Amino acid sequence: MRWSIAAEHQRRSTVITESVNPNLPIPDANAQGNSSEIQIQQEGEVKNITVNIDIVHTYIGDLQVELFSPSGQVVRLHNNKGGSNNNLKRLYDTTSTPDLNDILGESVRGNWKLRVRDLAAQDVGTLVSWGITLEY
Repeated sequence: MRWSIAAEHQRRSTVITESVNPNLPIPDANAQGNSSEIQIQQEGEVKNITVNIDIVHTYIGDLQVELFSPSGQVVRLHNNKGGSNNNLKRLYDTTSTPDLNDILGESVRGNWKLRVRDLAAQDVGTLVSWGITLEY
């Protein structure tokens, strides 16, 4: 008679949420835009990611919003959609924005940057706040 026992240990995930309220003006018709950073000190690999943004703007179709991971990976969260709708207050995750999956497996430690660009003239806005939730 033979028998065996198999045991599997699953490490629990840790979640960190950080946010900032930069109240940064978004330069009108400016490809450079404006950026805000959040620094993460913890160590680990990204298992899941959620980004939330709050932008006041009178024509969100002018906007491009990009997230830069500490390694330099860029994910475009918003790309000139929404036409003349006002304000962009939204939560982005790997389901709504599949390109965020490209960040999974990267280190959580470092500077996470959000860049907002207004690529058309006439309407102006402000990056009120943004935040990132990382499961690692």
